[in-house]
Amino acid sequence: MTPIPWHSKFLPFFLLSRAANKECPGRVQQAFSALKGVFERGNAKEIAERVQKPFGLCKTPKSNEWDHFLQYARNAWTSMSMCDYPYPSTFLAPLPAWPIKAACKAVMGGKAGRATASDDEAITGLANAVALPYTDSSNPDGCKDMYALFIACADQTGCGTGNDATAWDFQMCSDFSIITESTNTTDMFPERGWTADSLNQYCEKTYGVVPQPMEVATRLGAYGLESPAYNRDAYSKIIFSNGMLDPWHAGGYLKSLSKSLIAVKIKSGAHHLDLRGSDKEHDPRSVIVARKIEKAYTHKWMNSYRWQTVVNGMGEIEAERVFEKKITGLFQELEEAGNSEIYGAEKEEDVMMFI
Repeated sequence: MTPIPWHSKFLPFFLLSRAANKECPGRVQQAFSALKGVFERGNAKEIAERVQKPFGLCKTPKSNEWDHFLQYARNAWTSMSMCDYPYPSTFLAPLPAWPIKAACKAVMGGKAGRATASDDEAITGLANAVALPYTDSSNPDGCKDMYALFIACADQTGCGTGNDATAWDFQMCSDFSIITESTNTTDMFPERGWTADSLNQYCEKTYGVVPQPMEVATRLGAYGLESPAYNRDAYSKIIFSNGMLDPWHAGGYLKSLSKSLIAVKIKSGAHHLDLRGSDKEHDPRSVIVARKIEKAYTHKWMNSYRWQTVVNGMGEIEAERVFEKKITGLFQELEEAGNSEIYGAEKEEDVMMFI
């Protein structure tokens, strides 16, 4: 485990969805605004017709269940963003290739370029998008229990379900302190506050513990690692790879910290795409090049047989020179690959607005 920085704004789903379809975030906001109004009016018949029916829920939500419904719908986008792979996957849920593209196509009703839609059309589009990670492939027409499919927890981006979810929830209350909230301005979701006080109250009530935000970094001696004043010589041989489609990249190191604390940014990569098995047919060029960089450093740092063969053949000084030239070329290739991949996070300065 390596300590990474984290910042208290919600994840940049807005940018990721806009990259898939520039009209998608606005349509999602329209749908949520209409849905919030439905809950606020509290008419059970209207909720059944405009919420339960399009979202395929097993029960008609009550007016006071807006908060859970919002988290349920928002969590679907979290799962799809993390698993925004170029091929179908089942990592968090059965999802199609490029699920954010698929979700935005559903949101737009398959009619990209259409500037306007009625509130009910927007709601139907959002419902179809939210259904993607929650649909049981063995029973695609079955209803959805939003309390079974999404369990509220300390991590506002979702903990999942089952024992693994409970373990992550407790870890969020003990080892980490990740505070995220939606604002409807830095993202496309309705405003929902979640502060350090909110987290503390939840954790104390649920587990009898209070989060220690700096505990892991302090315990590992890496608090302030990103600061230029920090003595980074205590750490070496770490690759911080981040897929820029993965919303978690907001908490990663996006620039190398030293000659052996290396940041690798993968423009069209979602959650740990570089660590998944290769797919020659679908892998973006950026992840292919990223893996070459990671392998090159690994061979050198592990003093592998391949590296030893190079050193024995030309000497250590010449081997280092050749290695640096190769790495420089690979990073240039990585940047060129990212620039040619139009589906990915937008300009870095735009992404950093949300961090």
